[in-house]
Amino acid sequence: MSKRLLLTSVSAVAISAFQALPASAADLPPPGMTYKAPAAAAPPDTWTWWVEGGAQGVFGPDPSVPNLTPAFTTPPSRWGWDAAGGFDYRFAGPWHILGDFRYGQNRSRASSSNPLRAFLPTTSAATVIVAGTNTATHKEYNWDADFMVGRDIGIGTDAQIDFGVRVAEIHGVTNGLAQWNAVTSSTPVHEVFAYQQSSTFLGAGPRVAVQGSIPLASAWSIDYEAGAAGLASMTGLTQTVQGSGLAFFCAAGCPVAVNSTKTTMVFNTDGTLGLSYAITPNAKLSIDYHVDAYFDALPVVSNTGNVTNANRIYQGPSLRLTYRY
Repeated sequence: MSKRLLLTSVSAVAISAFQALPASAADLPPPGMTYKAPAAAAPPDTWTWWVEGGAQGVFGPDPSVPNLTPAFTTPPSRWGWDAAGGFDYRFAGPWHILGDFRYGQNRSRASSSNPLRAFLPTTSAATVIVAGTNTATHKEYNWDADFMVGRDIGIGTDAQIDFGVRVAEIHGVTNGLAQWNAVTSSTPVHEVFAYQQSSTFLGAGPRVAVQGSIPLASAWSIDYEAGAAGLASMTGLTQTVQGSGLAFFCAAGCPVAVNSTKTTMVFNTDGTLGLSYAITPNAKLSIDYHVDAYFDALPVVSNTGNVTNANRIYQGPSLRLTYRY
């Protein structure tokens, strides 16, 4: 009897000791089984929208009007405006779909000159050189659109690398009027040449970019983006001329018609650097400086009368509002 009582007491003590073990030890899997921690929850899908507007400066060679003497260039207004907007949708953990559109315009600016024209009063007379007047205005606009797929790269804050496609266009227009008073021994003649020159660039191709944010003290941060694209492009330059009062043959110095088209590859780089302040947990306001360069993109007539492709570099400050939810 005492032996049975002793065994019962030992069993009760063992059961009580096992139940008193910490929960972490009691929950261990049986021998031979592997313990796996639960998977971390994927970050929620997130929309980010942004809009901005500001000033745009344009830099690059100015177009000339062919055949005028001396050479005459028509620069646009060096400063204009631009506006942009875009979105970024984060889904499936580190992946993003994003797009943006930017439009800029540099308004017309007037230029003038006193071109020299050589004409023949009669078939037997000597060539006569006459100075005239010439006035023209030139303006340009530009736009680009991107559609990209991005992925987080885990460096810094909100850093990601993006791959996709860019489409871009640049268009410049010159409108001018050149006129001369040709005086002969009998009757004075007023001759006028109205001309319009149009330069166009349209390209599309692959683009890669990197963007992110660097936190500073409190609610401040530095935002950055840099991209590069190779654009298969079509460029064209046309100049049309209409004359009135043309009594004499123009030997030299009058505007002439031009028609030139070309297919080419254009290299494009762009970058944005901004200082941001978080006005709410979901919204921030940024002061940015944006640069967008297209190399050998826009066809222009050089001072020597040849059609060549010129660089166009757009840059300037802007104010951006970003909202995330």
